[in-house]
Amino acid sequence: MEPFKILSLEKNYFRSESYESSLSHSSPIYFGNQIINHLESHVATLNPDLIFVIGDDKITRLYGQTIRNVLRNYKLHIVNFESGESHKTLSVLEEIANRVLELGASKKSLILTLGGGISMNLGGMLGSLLYRGIRFAHIPTNFMGQTDVVLSNKQGVNTFGGKNLLGVYSAPEFSLVDTHFLNTEPIRFRNAGIAESLKNALIFESSFYDYMVNILKNPLDENQLHELVRLSFEQKLEICKRDPTEKDLGLSLEYGHTTGHAIEILSKGGLLHGEAIYIGMMIAADIALELGIMNHDEHRKHQDFLKAHPLPNKIPASITLDDILETLKKDNKKVGNETGFILLKKIGHLHKIGGQLQTIVPKEIIIRCIKPYLTNHD
Repeated sequence: MEPFKILSLEKNYFRSESYESSLSHSSPIYFGNQIINHLESHVATLNPDLIFVIGDDKITRLYGQTIRNVLRNYKLHIVNFESGESHKTLSVLEEIANRVLELGASKKSLILTLGGGISMNLGGMLGSLLYRGIRFAHIPTNFMGQTDVVLSNKQGVNTFGGKNLLGVYSAPEFSLVDTHFLNTEPIRFRNAGIAESLKNALIFESSFYDYMVNILKNPLDENQLHELVRLSFEQKLEICKRDPTEKDLGLSLEYGHTTGHAIEILSKGGLLHGEAIYIGMMIAADIALELGIMNHDEHRKHQDFLKAHPLPNKIPASITLDDILETLKKDNKKVGNETGFILLKKIGHLHKIGGQLQTIVPKEIIIRCIKPYLTNHD
């Protein structure tokens, strides 16, 4: 079955028919440009008594009225929170839950998440837990949300100094991916989001790697950006279809995330998620080289591929080596007391030991490979 089937004659309007969530139900993903007007028809199939739009204060200011206009025939409340990763917490989730309950949420209500990964995680977590589960749907508005988060089925919040340590796997009723939203995304955020597409090109052997090498040589126009989103989506879709709860192949999507997550949370907003993962991938390649898993030619090819899409490659000065080592103990993939990494033998080829994707790395090698990326490294 093809990843997308055209449902209408409208240009670039697709539905993903092949992504059947093993979690509970089919979770269609509608994709296109300027398709927000289709939202009402998808909501109508659910017949909610109330709709709650969950998003941060910045994105609801931008697009809250747009959603109200499209869903003008429904009783709708916008519930927002302060933007930033530091607000993806259990206490903020509780505040949102209290507000939604005060406004009369029932088992028949619908949560609509509007924004990027933080909104999607918080809103998805709320939908998964409220009354032990009510319906929710995603409307991602940034590059990372549209190409990465929308396919993960992971809902969660940060706690205890770690990323997404509290969470569940839960599928939305549907997702609507409208690339027209990307016109208002700041370029820094878009570039950071593209880091996850770079990751997907590195971990899964396909023509997507060569496409990424060529497309990122010059600035993207709106049509090229739309195509990049579509192909990034398809690349991750292939992995998610095989392993929707990331127990095996899907775990490869965590490439670069071990040190990346630690750096991101320690930066306290100084680095965006994609920027931190970018550094994490460079460190992962250095570890693979140190362990003899990746040869020098493949290592150079890997690092040159990343450097062709320049993002910050230094860890903020406020973060020390000891900080990172302590935070690595809270990695959400951790098994036992040792630190495991997803590593590559070469581009498109994952390293496995006994069929397992995580490789336990000695502390001294972790230290040696992190040091060059520290701002204050001698």
